[in-house]
Amino acid sequence: MQQRTMRAEVATTFPDRPLTRRLEAQLLREFGDVPEIFVRRAVADAIATYEGSAVTTFVPILSARAAKARLNSFRSRVGDT
Repeated sequence: MQQRTMRAEVATTFPDRPLTRRLEAQLLREFGDVPEIFVRRAVADAIATYEGSAVTTFVPILSARAAKARLNSFRSRVGDT
Protein backbone atom coordinates (compact mmCIF):
# COMPACT_ATOMS: atom_id res chain seq x y z
CA MET A 1 0.00 0.00 0.00
CA GLN A 2 2.81 2.41 0.86
CA GLN A 3 4.34 1.98 -2.59
CA ARG A 4 1.10 3.07 -4.30
CA THR A 5 0.88 6.14 -2.09
CA MET A 6 4.44 7.11 -2.89
CA ARG A 7 3.85 6.76 -6.61
CA ALA A 8 0.77 8.93 -6.32
CA GLU A 9 2.83 11.58 -4.51
CA VAL A 10 5.43 11.58 -7.26
CA ALA A 11 2.80 11.78 -9.98
CA THR A 12 1.17 14.80 -8.40
CA THR A 13 4.45 16.47 -7.50
CA PHE A 14 5.88 16.66 -10.99
CA PRO A 15 3.76 16.43 -14.13
CA ASP A 16 6.33 14.47 -16.18
CA ARG A 17 5.54 10.94 -14.98
CA PRO A 18 7.76 9.35 -17.67
CA LEU A 19 10.69 11.32 -16.22
CA THR A 20 9.95 9.88 -12.79
CA ARG A 21 9.74 6.34 -14.14
CA ARG A 22 12.96 6.68 -16.13
CA LEU A 23 14.85 8.12 -13.19
CA GLU A 24 13.53 5.44 -10.85
CA ALA A 25 14.48 2.70 -13.31
CA GLN A 26 17.96 4.13 -13.84
CA LEU A 27 18.64 4.47 -10.13
CA LEU A 28 17.18 1.05 -9.30
CA ARG A 29 19.72 -0.44 -11.72
CA GLU A 30 22.58 1.70 -10.45
CA PHE A 31 21.75 1.19 -6.76
CA GLY A 32 20.63 -2.42 -6.86
CA ASP A 33 22.03 -3.00 -3.37
CA VAL A 34 19.80 -0.27 -1.88
CA PRO A 35 16.21 -1.24 -1.00
CA GLU A 36 13.74 -0.22 -3.70
CA ILE A 37 11.64 1.84 -1.32
CA PHE A 38 14.64 4.05 -0.50
CA VAL A 39 15.38 4.61 -4.19
CA ARG A 40 11.78 5.57 -4.92
CA ARG A 41 11.66 7.90 -1.90
CA ALA A 42 14.93 9.58 -2.94
CA VAL A 43 13.49 10.23 -6.41
CA ALA A 44 10.17 11.50 -5.02
CA ASP A 45 11.89 13.83 -2.57
CA ALA A 46 14.35 15.12 -5.16
CA ILE A 47 11.58 15.94 -7.63
CA ALA A 48 9.41 17.47 -4.90
CA THR A 49 12.20 19.95 -4.19
CA TYR A 50 11.42 21.63 -7.51
CA GLU A 51 7.64 21.63 -7.17
CA GLY A 52 6.26 24.98 -8.28
CA SER A 53 9.48 26.05 -9.98
CA ALA A 54 8.96 28.63 -12.70
CA VAL A 55 11.70 27.08 -14.84
CA THR A 56 11.59 23.29 -15.12
CA THR A 57 14.20 22.80 -17.83
CA PHE A 58 16.83 21.49 -15.44
CA VAL A 59 14.55 19.56 -13.09
CA PRO A 60 15.54 16.16 -14.55
CA ILE A 61 19.30 16.63 -14.11
CA LEU A 62 19.02 18.36 -10.75
CA SER A 63 16.65 15.70 -9.44
CA ALA A 64 18.94 12.92 -10.63
CA ARG A 65 21.95 14.51 -8.95
CA ALA A 66 20.12 15.04 -5.67
CA ALA A 67 18.73 11.51 -5.61
CA LYS A 68 22.15 10.00 -6.44
CA ALA A 69 23.83 12.02 -3.70
CA ARG A 70 21.26 10.85 -1.17
CA LEU A 71 21.58 7.22 -2.25
CA ASN A 72 25.39 7.35 -2.20
CA SER A 73 25.21 8.78 1.31
CA PHE A 74 22.85 5.99 2.38
CA ARG A 75 25.09 3.38 0.78
CA SER A 76 28.20 4.69 2.55
CA ARG A 77 26.45 4.83 5.95
CA VAL A 78 25.13 1.29 5.59
CA GLY A 79 28.55 0.09 4.46
CA ASP A 80 30.16 1.57 7.58
CA THR A 81 28.07 -0.51 9.97
